[in-house]
Amino acid sequence: MSSKILVFCLIAAALPMSGCIASKIVTVPVKTVAAGIDAVTTSQKEADEKRGREARKREKYCRKHPDRC
Repeated sequence: MSSKILVFCLIAAALPMSGCIASKIVTVPVKTVAAGIDAVTTSQKEADEKRGREARKREKYCRKHPDRC
């Protein structure tokens, strides 16, 4: 009789752990996809910064070569 109680306790203890592990396994692909999308897309702030760098570079070029602008 005591071995049945021991088996039941082990199963009962394993169930919450398996849920915790399963939740981590499920979130890993979601986090991976989110990181991939973030790497591919450009935010408005990043686009503005890039446009500003290009404008400053163009202004510097035009100051050095006014005949080419």
